[in-house]
Amino acid sequence: GYRNLAVNPGGMRGDFPKTSSNSVCRNLPEFSHLNVIDGRMENQGHGKPYPSWGPERIQDAWLKIDLGKELELDKVVITIRADFPHDSYWKSGIIEFSDGSRHPFTWKSKRAGQSVSFPARPASGIRCAALIRRDD
Repeated sequence: GYRNLAVNPGGMRGDFPKTSSNSVCRNLPEFSHLNVIDGRMENQGHGKPYPSWGPERIQDAWLKIDLGKELELDKVVITIRADFPHDSYWKSGIIEFSDGSRHPFTWKSKRAGQSVSFPARPASGIRCAALIRRDD
């Protein structure tokens, strides 16, 4: 069965998974990359009650999750912040795996988690990059 391999509430030092990013909106904790691994799934608002990763409006935003050891992955489930119509979202991007392979993905304007499936591969981490914002 499947389990969430990307949970580490508070991003405890020394524990995995760990996250990193090249951008956090105004360096506010409610938009920190650490929120990606906090295990919370509420996504119909924004700010302190609804922590999420929120980068600045830059063209080359990326987010990395380091799992700490090699695991076999065949699916990633991503839940976007969905405070519509306030929020927009990335409509596509690329998942880069620690082995150097890549897999494109697309997202929709949905509140539910969205699965990205791919052929099983060992990986110790992933990076979401080449993110393309929806036009608005």
